[in-house]
Amino acid sequence: MSLMNREPGLTAIGQIPGTAESLTFTVLDACVEVRHEERADVAVFANRPEHWLVADGIIRQTAVRLVASDVRIVIKVNSFDLGKSVGEFFVRLVRRLSGKPAVSEESTTPPPSVPEPRQQLGPDRLLVLVPANYTGSLKSSVSGSGEMSLDSWRGSDFVLDYNSDGDLDVGPVSIEGRFKLDQSSDADVTLGDINAGDIAASFSGDYGVTISAINAAGHFELSRYGDGSLTTGDIRAGSSKYDLNGDGTTELGNIIGEGDIKIVQRDDTTVEMKDISGGTVDIDLSGDYGFTAGVITAGVTARVERYGDGELTIKGITAPRLKANLYGDGSHDLGDLQVPDITISHDNGDNDLRLGVVQSQYFTLEHSSDGSVTVGRLDTTSINLNCYGCGDVDVRSGSAQSGRVYNGGDLNLCLTGRFGFISQKNDGDGSVEVKIIE
Repeated sequence: MSLMNREPGLTAIGQIPGTAESLTFTVLDACVEVRHEERADVAVFANRPEHWLVADGIIRQTAVRLVASDVRIVIKVNSFDLGKSVGEFFVRLVRRLSGKPAVSEESTTPPPSVPEPRQQLGPDRLLVLVPANYTGSLKSSVSGSGEMSLDSWRGSDFVLDYNSDGDLDVGPVSIEGRFKLDQSSDADVTLGDINAGDIAASFSGDYGVTISAINAAGHFELSRYGDGSLTTGDIRAGSSKYDLNGDGTTELGNIIGEGDIKIVQRDDTTVEMKDISGGTVDIDLSGDYGFTAGVITAGVTARVERYGDGELTIKGITAPRLKANLYGDGSHDLGDLQVPDITISHDNGDNDLRLGVVQSQYFTLEHSSDGSVTVGRLDTTSINLNCYGCGDVDVRSGSAQSGRVYNGGDLNLCLTGRFGFISQKNDGDGSVEVKIIE
């Protein structure tokens, strides 16, 4: 079946050998479709052949259609009406200069028919048919307002700089090299499963982004700006970094890796993610909206920095070491902690801190917030509590073999359980109470 039957209005504009090492697109403003089929070469089609150049693996748009607008004006010369539209103006002007009578607006004679301008054929369209077994790289720069769809990609590198306001739809990508996508427009973006060596994706529009799954053999980096939503499936990477900004919502699946994981939240974006596992897990939050995560498992160290007034909720943390600095007026819930070495600084603001079941060897809490601290159960070898401010501290059950508690503020400090071998000091207006329960 010929292409004209399958794709009405498109004309063949060039061919590229199927052995080409790479395909490069430069699109100024067009609707682009790339799809694979059983064929030997890369075939290129467009509805305006004069707007495109195809050579040496490069597909480049050299011109764009001019969109005619029906501008209504009133122009008079020596009180003579030259028309109420641009087209009518030029017709009347030519007739006036040539001495021919102008066509009366009241004339019932229909105007002569003229061929339909090419700009009435619709936007520029580009279709690229790629061999199903093509293994080269793809490098694209797309601007304008047209949509782009790509059914899939297998090969080496995949690089796309997308600045079009039309929607972007990319099927599954499986490559050995680098995947890099920069999107800086108000387009909805849908990506299938992405499998590559290193993966970097940056989105800065105000519309939605959806990614099925990420699998990076090396490093994965995700940047999010703007007010749109971002949703991903599970993320597997050797190491990964997440820079989450803007006022939209971000929902990430499980993050799984062996290397370092860095998560940064800024502005007023709400972040929800499932379980996180890696080497060092570093979470840096400074927005006024919420952050929610499942269980964090760190092979080396877990760090949590919280500023701003947003709530922080983590289901639990398992790691050799935990260091948490918690500030602002939002509440903090770290869940159950299975961490031998724990240091928590709870400072400033009216934020409440809640811990579930805590199992550790060394537990240190520096507490100077006006918010309260509640621990469901604390079992540790050594405990060190330094408390200031006005927020009460309540350890509801547990045990410690040694340690020290100090109250230098206006709070009430209460420990219930086997805490008889720790020293106590109260220099504030509050109280220190240890309820011994064997």
